[in-house]
Amino acid sequence: MAESNTEMGEICIDSQNDHQGNQKAKDNQTTKKDFTAFNLKPELLQAMDKLEIKYPSKIQMEFIPKAISGESFVCTSRAGTGKTIIYILSTLQHLNPKDNQISILVLCHTRELAFQVSREYERFCKFMDGIRVSYICGGKPLKNDEEKIMENKPHIVVGTPGRLWALVQRGILHLHSVEHFILDECHDLLLVIDFRAAIQKILRLIPKRQQIMSFTPVITEDLQSLCEKYIKYNNKLE
Repeated sequence: MAESNTEMGEICIDSQNDHQGNQKAKDNQTTKKDFTAFNLKPELLQAMDKLEIKYPSKIQMEFIPKAISGESFVCTSRAGTGKTIIYILSTLQHLNPKDNQISILVLCHTRELAFQVSREYERFCKFMDGIRVSYICGGKPLKNDEEKIMENKPHIVVGTPGRLWALVQRGILHLHSVEHFILDECHDLLLVIDFRAAIQKILRLIPKRQQIMSFTPVITEDLQSLCEKYIKYNNKLE
């Protein structure tokens, strides 16, 4: 499966019109409340202080409480509004690392975005003991990622669908302990047939009734329907 490339950095989608530009500005506005309002772990607040992140944006104020509560949802948020922080903070807030168990699985559509997200996780968990993050993607020998997983024994895995599924098939990546499943830029994941096929296979191996969070800058009826279908499937009892 080919995995696309973009330049390193935030994946940006230009505004199509003035209305979309105004909406982005509204979403990106900070609030008067700071992050202590979310009752985060002291280690997370310490990391945010170190990173000089002081006040949540409007979209973060809306979705961080939902994410921390364990709710599954689709978040429509344009690039630059801080959506990555929503799922990084909420998943780290709940993370109780256990040996040889992956608790957080993040899927991205490009190697560059996966790399960026993995580095953000490392920055935010800087003051949390024993948290291990692995970045898994194509473009290099599969054996490299096999060795990385076996040696690092990560609690958080960020990667592209094709490479992650290849590791599952080889019995290297085990998903029985995943508690949080994130689709970042899900419009670029679910509307591509090859990506969607891999995601559906991965979803079947994740324990039922776990949290699924999807993030996209734009939403269509087809995309909304797909996201809701996956959430409904995961919520079904065996």
